[in-house]
Amino acid sequence: MISLRKKLLFGKDLIFTMTIETANKLLTLRKQHNLSQEGLAEKLGISRQAVSKWERGEASPDTDNLIQLAKLYNISLDELLNVDIKLYNKNTISLTKPEDKSAHEDTYSQSTSTYKHNEFNSNSYMAVISEPQITPQGVTTAYTSKTVTNPFSFLDTLADALENFMYRHGMSYRWLYLFPCYAIATGLFFIFGYLIGFDISWGWFLTIPLYYTTIKCLEKRNLYIFCYPVVALIMFFTHGYLIGFNLSWLWFLTIPLYYTLITALKKKNPMIFCYPVVAVILFIIFGYLISYKLSLMFFATIPFYYWYFSKKD
Repeated sequence: MISLRKKLLFGKDLIFTMTIETANKLLTLRKQHNLSQEGLAEKLGISRQAVSKWERGEASPDTDNLIQLAKLYNISLDELLNVDIKLYNKNTISLTKPEDKSAHEDTYSQSTSTYKHNEFNSNSYMAVISEPQITPQGVTTAYTSKTVTNPFSFLDTLADALENFMYRHGMSYRWLYLFPCYAIATGLFFIFGYLIGFDISWGWFLTIPLYYTTIKCLEKRNLYIFCYPVVALIMFFTHGYLIGFNLSWLWFLTIPLYYTLITALKKKNPMIFCYPVVAVILFIIFGYLISYKLSLMFFATIPFYYWYFSKKD
């Protein structure tokens, strides 16, 4: 099952899952309205490959596409996804289980049946989330509101732009994987080798894993796939050749920062972020430039960092 990367349900523990049943429903609805994958893609302004992935359960429509699908098929989002979603203010949604609706009529008093494309902010919105709570009287539903921010909206924007470009030019991800990046890297290696020197030009070969992992990262919309350690290696040699290798090794310390930052943002938990590495980097840079005795103060910020965010939890 593929998790729905939704502005509607992004974050916290409330996640809608793209099941094979939902994928089949999207397929059935399309056929009921006598639309081909190309026809539906054209109406939504996306690529045919995106529609195909939805119907195979390999990817999920984003919020804007869900709203357009509901309007196109003249059904509610409830019917489309079997999840109760009501839009009642700009950038505001209410999420609850269908069976709880009658018990909380006031929650829906401001709801509207009109879903407008421009009423969703791609970066943040206010959500009212229902969560079951166990009390002495039994299981009740508690309603809480929170502002939900999608820190990876830029990745969706890049992936959508790439897929729309490929759709307009009749391309697919398979074409990108078959692109001879290795041949271009080899050609640049020899060209720069003869012009500048082979001691530097071999770095073009490092762009090969970057190219393929970037494509896979955009296809799966998953930053973990991107080969960041190679970026650190490239920066190490570039910084070393241009300035000096005294401090360029610090680029390798950014590798755990990259992966822990993604996890911290994904789980919305700053305690996961590897802040001690930041303190070490600042200690070394500040010490190298000014004084190592004064730079010791950066280590004192480590317990403060975890104390501050532990109180927020």
